[in-house]
Amino acid sequence: MRLKYFSFKLKMIHATLFILAFFLIYKSILHADQGSSGFIMLSLHLSNGRLSLNSFKEVTGATKRAKRITKNKSFFYEILTGDDENILTDYFEVPVNLKYDNYTQIGDIKGGFIALNELDFIIRLPRCEDIKEVRFFKYNSNSKLEGSLPAKSQPMEDAATFLGAVSFE
Repeated sequence: MRLKYFSFKLKMIHATLFILAFFLIYKSILHADQGSSGFIMLSLHLSNGRLSLNSFKEVTGATKRAKRITKNKSFFYEILTGDDENILTDYFEVPVNLKYDNYTQIGDIKGGFIALNELDFIIRLPRCEDIKEVRFFKYNSNSKLEGSLPAKSQPMEDAATFLGAVSFE
C-alpha cells in the first residue's frame, strides 16, 4: 500500500516539474525575439491632412507576437535613428470613416459611412534603440505603390503625402 502511494506521489512530482519546466521554456521562447524592450503608445490627432502628437507613453514589457492585419494600407510610418537611417517602415490604420446605423419610422435599418475630417486615434510602435523621429505618410490616390511599402531608395514625394512627424530628441 505504501509503495503505491509513494509511486503516485513521485508521478505527481514529475508531472508538476514537467509542467513548470514547459511553462518556463515557453515563456522564454515567447519573449526571446521580442527583446522585451517594450513599445510606444502614440495618441495622434489628424486634422485636414496633418498629423500632430497629443501624447505618448513608453510601455515596458513584451508586445503581442501576432500582428493585426491592416485592411486599409493607405497609411504608413518610418522610424528613423539619430543617423537618419530608416530602421522600420510599416502600415497603420486610421479610422477615417465612421459607420452608422439608422432606423426609419417603419422599422427599416439604413446606414452608411461618414467621412471624418478630424479625429484622434492611438497607434502602437515598437520601441527601438536610438530612435530619433517617426514620420507619417499617406499614399497618394493615384500611387502605383499603394498597398506595398516603399523601398528605402524611392522618393516619397512621388508615392505619398507627408502627414507629420514626431521627434524623440
